[in-house]
Amino acid sequence: MNKEKNSRRPNIVLIMADDLGFCDLGCYGGEIRTPNLDRLAHNGMRFTHFYNNAVCVATRTSLLTGLYSHQVEKS
Repeated sequence: MNKEKNSRRPNIVLIMADDLGFCDLGCYGGEIRTPNLDRLAHNGMRFTHFYNNAVCVATRTSLLTGLYSHQVEKS
């Protein structure tokens, strides 16, 4: 691949944490000290409107498949 073409790709870090509320992180005004995550948020993109599936297994399913969890066939 062309090195110049690769340099234009964005760096994406997705952090999924179980039982973490929207305002628990310092960058969203929470009381928990999260300096490294705050630094990532300050230098990157923060989401302010998003959806989750309320339980972690459904969220993991959605992230891995790109589908709503109820669309994935259970086996």
